[in-house]
Amino acid sequence: MTTATFAHLPLAAGGAVLSATGRLIYWGFSRFMRAPLANTGILCLVSFGAMASSNALYLQEHEHPNPLFTPVQQAAIAPMEPVIPP
Repeated sequence: MTTATFAHLPLAAGGAVLSATGRLIYWGFSRFMRAPLANTGILCLVSFGAMASSNALYLQEHEHPNPLFTPVQQAAIAPMEPVIPP
């Protein structure tokens, strides 16, 4: 192998990645076009579900007044005394 071979490796790897990405997009589009109305409905359902879930989990500023699950209260841990062998 020469240095020119090593110089072309990033280009070859990039070409392989772009080729695989193109095939994946083509496959996904062809699967979508088999039933576009049903797939659009599923896409909307998943998108709105993800938006509602992220809002409920991460975007709330205040705690709920009556939470379904309460956090576990940890007991105060007493400091441990070192063990000295006899």
